[in-house]
Amino acid sequence: MVRLALSSTLTSTLLNRVAAGYNRFRNENGAPPETLNQDWARKIGLNNLPGTMFPVFRFDAGRSGSVPPYQGGTIGRMGVGFTDDAPNGSYIYTDDLTWIRGKHSFRFGYQYSRYFYNDKSLSDAGSFTFGPRQTDLPGFVGSTGHSFASFLLGGVLSAGHQVTPFSQGFRQPQHAFYAADDWKLTPKLTVNAGLRWEIIPPFYEVTGRMSEIGRNTPNPGADGRLGALVFANGGSRFSDTYWKEFGPRLGLAYQVNNKLAVRAGYAMTNTPPIRNDWGYGGFTLGFNGAVPVAAGTSPTGFIDDPAIYLSQPYPSLQGSLPNTDPAQLNYNSNGPWLTTAKNANRPGYVQNYSLTVQYLLPQQTVLEVAFVGNKGTRLWGGYGVFSEYDGLPAKQLSLGGILTDSVSNHPQYMPYPSFPGDLSVAQALRPYPQFFGVDEAFPYNSSSNYNSLQITATRHLTSGLGFLAAYTWSKAIGYVDGNGPGAAAGCGCADVGIQDYSNPRLERSVTGFNHPQDFKLTWVYESPVGKGRRFDLKWGNWIVGGWQLSAVHNYRSGDSLNIVDSSLAIPDGFAPGIRPDIVPGQPLTLGGAPTKVDVFTGVPYLNPAAFASVCPPPLFCENQVPLRVGTAPRFLPNVRGPHSMSEIFRMNKKFPLTKREGTFFGIGMTMTNPFNRISRFIGTTDITDGDFGKVFAGGGGRTIQLDGRIEF
Repeated sequence: MVRLALSSTLTSTLLNRVAAGYNRFRNENGAPPETLNQDWARKIGLNNLPGTMFPVFRFDAGRSGSVPPYQGGTIGRMGVGFTDDAPNGSYIYTDDLTWIRGKHSFRFGYQYSRYFYNDKSLSDAGSFTFGPRQTDLPGFVGSTGHSFASFLLGGVLSAGHQVTPFSQGFRQPQHAFYAADDWKLTPKLTVNAGLRWEIIPPFYEVTGRMSEIGRNTPNPGADGRLGALVFANGGSRFSDTYWKEFGPRLGLAYQVNNKLAVRAGYAMTNTPPIRNDWGYGGFTLGFNGAVPVAAGTSPTGFIDDPAIYLSQPYPSLQGSLPNTDPAQLNYNSNGPWLTTAKNANRPGYVQNYSLTVQYLLPQQTVLEVAFVGNKGTRLWGGYGVFSEYDGLPAKQLSLGGILTDSVSNHPQYMPYPSFPGDLSVAQALRPYPQFFGVDEAFPYNSSSNYNSLQITATRHLTSGLGFLAAYTWSKAIGYVDGNGPGAAAGCGCADVGIQDYSNPRLERSVTGFNHPQDFKLTWVYESPVGKGRRFDLKWGNWIVGGWQLSAVHNYRSGDSLNIVDSSLAIPDGFAPGIRPDIVPGQPLTLGGAPTKVDVFTGVPYLNPAAFASVCPPPLFCENQVPLRVGTAPRFLPNVRGPHSMSEIFRMNKKFPLTKREGTFFGIGMTMTNPFNRISRFIGTTDITDGDFGKVFAGGGGRTIQLDGRIEF
């Protein structure tokens, strides 16, 4: 990280500042650097593989995908199989001019930012999987054969080799112009106003090596159906420059008297125009290759024979790179594949607003009451959540169990003549049936809303007492709970899925991270005994004086609750989070959250009769495919898990060791959970589980820690 700045006083009222910055994070993953480019493949007898790293050997692939321990399934993997050196960071240049004129202090400026992400991967040296089948007694694979025995014989069940001949360097530029004014209207009133205008060019790869799914490009491997792999031509970009990112700011500060002040503010800020993911690998399809050796492909035709032996030269990559075949991703299960719309280059923005009143109370205590809120627009909708272009609307669930049938049994749903008949009806109905998912790389299509009342009382340490007490009453509403991949589960509270790709409004609910009631208290109390204090005990000050007591208290509402139903079989292409129904007329709980709970036996809290599967027994649904979405919201609006309470207490004292100032021997005691509270949690919110809605006891126990230290 490097920062340089030059400030120049041009005149008595003009100040100019030029600054430049550079930061770089080297993100290295995979094989240890000392093992790279050591030609390990050749050294251990493998042929026609690069010497980039040590090959991978696995022992856990059996007939059903797993190998029991007695057949070698628990033998650890040898080798890592990849290396990735991905330095990323940014360059930033700024020119800022300050002009003081009368009651005004103006600022004008320009900022150029360029984010970079370089990906320097290497081809692997092969990955070989072994199972018991290659050494079994034919017909008895479940009880004979051993993975390591197959390895000793060199009989490979399956293998793979990734070819990565190119490095990528992605760039995301950004321009910003801004103007601001601090205007002191009167000695008691100050106004702050500003405007920021950002210009967002699209991201690009420095050599032009980029690809994506072109949603309007005919696919020759799918009888001309739209949706094919396309490549950037020279300096072309996949998105347009966005010119309308404006961010106004306004602030007011008014001092009513020497004890009362009022502040108000509004600001519109945008998110950085960088991909909320790990790199841009989804835009490099066709520039890398793979050489798979599938299980059961022995030239002998006998399924128990190895697909390849370690002593044989590994097959070479067929064709050359880059592979520009527009149909190469058809029916490839490694999707979903990325694309981006021409108008997708529009970062989201948040409008922040607040109104604060501060009042000076007696005893040097400041009381602050504030209304604080924000509204998010075009926020990150979640990769794999609201980014799906290849999803099916939930209304098509009405087709029922035939959605999971092979489309060859229902030819009326064939999307085009060459579509594989062994794929499902649901797959055939997708907008791009040749793919198993097409996702928007920049899904700025969500929103949020947060409003709160915040009350704070602060007293700095005077007369032996200081404290900070803060209470928040809030509500947050949104569609997802985090940024980046898996944003729907960003709160860490549940694996929250959505019900209908075509109807995001079903996901608007309270958020998983919001706790409506939250109170925190921190205080420090110093003993009034000592020289110059209220009680001077002379020689007794050394023992009784100087003690300090402090504590931290945290009390808040329980977690949000997401009700799920794991019994459903969601067909391909439909949103994966179909929820149960809320049963009208039934209370959602059986009373308040129980306080006397057990570690092993849960105490009922949620009412099982209040929730019902959309495929209820005894009839259920055909193939357990739901016919519609449930009525339960993403998170219940008015019912929460058990509230939490925690405290930490501490007492400490310093004893002077010498007359020399600053030399002490300190002792202290910290008590965590002094009231021996037991945490409580709901075991599961899955209506098919016997512990649904039951409250269990979690961690607890009082902890006391003693410490001593010498300061000099």
